Amino acid sequence: MLPGIVSMINKGIKEMQAELDRFGRPIIVDAGAQLYTILKLCRAYNKIFKEHLDGG
Repeated sequence: MLPGIVSMINKGIKEMQAELDRFGRPIIVDAGAQLYTILKLCRAYNKIFKEHLDGG
């Protein structure tokens, strides 16, 4: 079970990184901007993960 979850998380990270590469990565100059970006990625992942759990 745990290896499957880790695999799904890693897949999600790779997909998000690929999407960011397509859009062009922003230049992050301060810790606040870094935190905002991390939280934004976490929210996107959470949404995808919830949809997956709900069968979507």
